[in-house]
Amino acid sequence: MAKDLLSMVLLPQDHRAPVLRPASFDFNRKSELDVMLELERYEQLTLDLHSAIREAVLESDVKAYLRLADLEAVAAILDKLIVDEAHHREAVHSYVGRVKIIR
Repeated sequence: MAKDLLSMVLLPQDHRAPVLRPASFDFNRKSELDVMLELERYEQLTLDLHSAIREAVLESDVKAYLRLADLEAVAAILDKLIVDEAHHREAVHSYVGRVKIIR
């Protein structure tokens, strides 16, 4: 979905976006509770980010960087990402304090 969104953004012909490094999580030496809280925090941050992007796109003049014909598709993709992240956050939240690892 992110690639679909980026493909709709109008950029100068010579623009080269930096390569994004994959996210990595280091849960060494963390308790199960801390791992779940950190995952929940990242899910909330992602939900907030997608919501802020959607709001900014819909409230701004997008003609300079987005074809108006693509605006509905962009909003639909962002809506789907927001719903998915809300589900992810709730799923992680439901396990906070309930996960036990046998050592």
